[in-house]
Amino acid sequence: MVSEHFSIVSYNILVPHYAHVNKPCFKEAPPGSPQWLQRRDALVAKIASLAADVVCMQEVERFNDISQEMQKAGYLGINTSRNNGEEEGCCLFYKKDVFVFERHEDLYFDDNTGRMAQIIDLTHITSQKVFQFVNTHIIYNNKDPSKQENEIQSLAGYLSSKTIPCVICGDFNISPNDRMVSHIKNLGFRDSHQEMNCDDVSFVLFRQQACPGAEFKKDRIDYIFTKEISVVEAGVYGDPANLSTSQEPSDHLPVYARLAFNQSSAAAEEVVHYEVSASSRKTLMLSIAQDFQDGTFDKAIKKFKDLPTNVKNRVFGKAYEILKLSTDEKLPYKIGEYGFLRRKGMDFDNTVRSEAIKGYITESGI
Repeated sequence: MVSEHFSIVSYNILVPHYAHVNKPCFKEAPPGSPQWLQRRDALVAKIASLAADVVCMQEVERFNDISQEMQKAGYLGINTSRNNGEEEGCCLFYKKDVFVFERHEDLYFDDNTGRMAQIIDLTHITSQKVFQFVNTHIIYNNKDPSKQENEIQSLAGYLSSKTIPCVICGDFNISPNDRMVSHIKNLGFRDSHQEMNCDDVSFVLFRQQACPGAEFKKDRIDYIFTKEISVVEAGVYGDPANLSTSQEPSDHLPVYARLAFNQSSAAAEEVVHYEVSASSRKTLMLSIAQDFQDGTFDKAIKKFKDLPTNVKNRVFGKAYEILKLSTDEKLPYKIGEYGFLRRKGMDFDNTVRSEAIKGYITESGI
């Protein structure tokens, strides 16, 4: 058996018609306006930099605008609007070279909010394994929390009879220690970020009038729950301190996870070979370093996944050493495969990636 992987992001992108209320740094931005197009491009660029295989978005308006840009990055999208006449809704994008669409249905909560959960089945092309993805945005209502709980219970009731591997993404508007999370966990779902001991913040309430009386002033209210799928990595992408500024195109940060599942494959022998043979590992790593040097990210990413976790961690450490950054500092981005491989920023450029791998080879003596 060999472990296969895919990555997923959940992101509340801040509905356009309300953006200037939640974040006064944004002006009112009608469809087609330069203000909206600039924020749309920033949202898509942030998502594309994570190179996730599946992206679940909440608070989506102007789906066609977003979709045309996501298609340029290799994604296909499925959108669901609320059933109360509002355009706002949820959408799921998937990499068309990683997954194939199978089925889509919507579970409307029928509580006069128009809210729903998207339920979408996708087949993983390499393994031919079918996964179910659920994408939702649960209401925030501190005056009547029963409405919030009813939506979560409706979702849990639907999922209770499902048997295929499942991932739930969404803005639940509750903190991880809220008792309502148990409705999902009691079905056997696990919070990816708790599994990885990640306590990073995905939302900061800067304007009290946006959520009067909210208890989650600074917390993670965005989730990736998994069932029958292992969590390899999870984190929050961005610096919460920037959420009040235009540096972040939403009032939430995207949460991500890298997930693994077992699949029989002839490639298993090759992966084990890399793990046990130092000489083969050195050849592989030199090849990855050259890919980074040449700027061929896709090749480097595929090869890098075959390296053992302890080797990856040492490579991350070398990258931080080159940049004279302490791994003990509270940095905006944690060390991790996403940060090392997929970020296009000042932290890790191609040269640093390449030199970090070569530095590990010299240091370890392989």
